[in-house]
This record gives sequence, C-alpha cells and structure tokens, in this order.
Amino acid sequence: MYLLVKRVVDIVISAVFVGVLMCSGPLNLDTFQATPKDSVICYSDRVGRNNCIFKMPKLRAMKSCIPEVVTHLLEIQQNLVNF
Repeated sequence: MYLLVKRVVDIVISAVFVGVLMCSGPLNLDTFQATPKDSVICYSDRVGRNNCIFKMPKLRAMKSCIPEVVTHLLEIQQNLVNF
C-alpha cells in the first residue's frame, strides 16, 4: 500500500512540475524574442572531427550587433578570463 501511495504522489508532483515548466517555456522564448529584432536561434561555427567546420544552433542570449572578438589575439587577456 505504501509503494502505491508513494508512486501516485510522485506522479502527481511530476505532473505539476511538468505543467509549470511547459507554461514557463513560452515565456522565456518571448523574453528572448522581445529584446532584439533578430531570430532567437543563431548558428555559430564550430570545429568538429577532422577540422570540419559545422553550424551549431544556439539560443541567442546576447545582442547581435556586438562584433566578434578573438580573445587569444588581444594584448590584455587577464581581464577577460572568467576562471
């Protein structure tokens, strides 16, 4: 009997959390879309096996008008490292 009650409680709690997450997903997507005018998903170039470059889809969390910076070519690298 205890295992049956525990199982039912686990299913109910899981259903509640799934409902909350499904409701918050579109809100997050609206937040991403409301800030800039570009698309939510951007594709960045990545290096894969055998040095093949492929496009990896990512959620864009920054402004798109920022120029790309190659950090290993900058003179002052210590301020940019976040470790």
